[in-house]
Amino acid sequence: MSVGAVTWAKTWTGELNRSERFLLILIADYFNDSKHYAWPSIFTLAQIMGLTERSVFRALKRLREEGLVETEARYRESGLRLTSAFYLPLYDPASEKSQSPWLASASARTSRQG
Repeated sequence: MSVGAVTWAKTWTGELNRSERFLLILIADYFNDSKHYAWPSIFTLAQIMGLTERSVFRALKRLREEGLVETEARYRESGLRLTSAFYLPLYDPASEKSQSPWLASASARTSRQG
């Protein structure tokens, strides 16, 4: 849990509906300042919010459009899919998809498959 990320999310003054704001705060609550991302599952977020997974995806789409959240698929070396990584680039400049360790492993996986 990142107190700084939660405080940032709670004080965000942009136009968000209740679901979008709640989702932003939840992602911030899962945010790890040393790793620079969060990794809750959509299922977990939906359960906490009392929404369907589809509703969470809809709210997440809006947060992406606003530039508040970036997401990225994560995989084990074996290719097994993990939960997505959630970045908060406006809260933590080091929290960007382009800085992700998962991009390097994804490109290595692609080159092995090619």
